[in-house]
Order: sequence, then structure tokens, then C-alpha cells
Amino acid sequence: MAKIFKMDGGADIKHHFTLSGEDQPVQVIISQDGTELRAIEVAAINVAKREYQKQYMDYWNSTAALTGTGRPVDALFCPVAPHAAVKPTEFGYVGYSAFVNVLDYTSISIPVTLADKNVDVRSANAADDSEHIQWDYDAETYDGAPVGVQLVGRRFHEEKILTLAEYLGAEIAQSAN
Repeated sequence: MAKIFKMDGGADIKHHFTLSGEDQPVQVIISQDGTELRAIEVAAINVAKREYQKQYMDYWNSTAALTGTGRPVDALFCPVAPHAAVKPTEFGYVGYSAFVNVLDYTSISIPVTLADKNVDVRSANAADDSEHIQWDYDAETYDGAPVGVQLVGRRFHEEKILTLAEYLGAEIAQSAN
């Protein structure tokens, strides 16, 4: 993902912000060094990406042996982020959704609940590797913010994922009542 994001050294996005006259928002991630990759390097990244996508396609297809229906799983649930809705301009971790972009999968976020400052407290025993995610968590700030999951499906399965999201959204709403 990082290599893909940095292929043109940020030239395209800088160009379009210049054309529009808008300032670049701080949450827009671009390469700061301005180094554009050569065509052979871009081609190598694209080949590696396709190989990665093929590995995941093979794995997804292999789930047909596990489902009991003879068909692969329709979709999977994952976190959208390590926290509830973010404070404006302070979203710094894209790890929960980056794989969706690299694999070119279909994804939609589904709200499932609201953060509760009495329940959703910062862990006192945060592992070292999660400290960078939890360092700014404030239960008071996030109280009442939407919390969701992402429903991820295969490439070109947009209609299926939208239908599943509509169905699941209705079920979530009904169970909340």
C-alpha cells in the first residue's frame, strides 16, 4: 500500500490541488519526498499487487470447502478503524482498510452502535504495539460517536455487498429496538 500511494511522489494530487486552488487537507496522505518511480518500478509494483490479489482470490475460493454450501463465503466483517468515528483531521491509522484498497475489494461501512464513555474506556494494559493507536483515545470525546464495521466482499461484488449491508442494517436496527 505504501509503495502504491507513493508511486508518483505526490505529483498528481499536488497538481490537482494547485488546479483547484484548494489547500491540501492535513488528512490527505501523500509522499513528501516528491520522488517519482520509474516505469519499470511501477510495473514491478503492479505485478506484485496482482500476485498478492491472486493469492487472496485463491484463498477466498478455498473457503467453498469450509462453508457447507459448496460456495465461498459471501463477505467478511472487519473493523473500520481502531476506534469510533474520528476527530476531524486526526485520523492517522489506515491499517484496517488498506488491504481492501490493495486487493481492490468491495467494502461498505455499517454503523452498529455508539461509543459509551462508561463502557469503552482506554485499556490500562495496552500492549506496546497498540500504544500508538490508543495514545489519544479519550472516552469523553468519543462518547456518542458512531462505531461501525466494514463489510468486505470480492472484486466487482458491489451489488451483493450493498444488498447484504441493507439487510444487515435492518437487522441491526431491529435488534436495537
